[in-house]
Amino acid sequence: MKPPKDYLSYSQLNLFLQSPEEYYRRYFLKEKFEPNDAMRFGSVIHKVLEDRTVETQSLNLDENQLLIANKVREEIPVLEQCEIKLLVQHEPINLLAIFDGMHDNTIYEYKTCKSHWTQRRVDESLQLTFYTFVYIKKFKRMPNLKLISISSTSGKHKTFSTMRTLGDLEELQDKINYFIEEIKRL
Repeated sequence: MKPPKDYLSYSQLNLFLQSPEEYYRRYFLKEKFEPNDAMRFGSVIHKVLEDRTVETQSLNLDENQLLIANKVREEIPVLEQCEIKLLVQHEPINLLAIFDGMHDNTIYEYKTCKSHWTQRRVDESLQLTFYTFVYIKKFKRMPNLKLISISSTSGKHKTFSTMRTLGDLEELQDKINYFIEEIKRL
């Protein structure tokens, strides 16, 4: 069987690696996925960071969330480019990456969570590895990576920098190949 979309995104790959059954239900059977409250709030924070003019009062937030959204808008620097979509050819399937932001040679990713990410978690993030892989295919150079971890309870943020190695990219290639081979078996 061929993949249900003509591209592979990090979200698809990650879901498949975590649960092939859930991937099948979501992408082949088209079962709807309901985001939880934390995911919805993370989406609001992303919206505020992408469009600094959005009226936070219109976002259906409680008082604490409203304070956090406004704090994040004031404290996190504005990026020139937000929500960057890169689609690259990678036989036999295209790869799609959607960066939260980009500036010069740096990819930015925002993560809203109760407790901050750690440097180790950032260094091991498959999502950042996937983004690096796509970036290299598009621009033929290694990007810098920054992850901004935003507390969903206080609005405080920490910025982490990381890089990827050739070994990280080879491991990702193996995971993409595994995905392709397993989808063919369906």
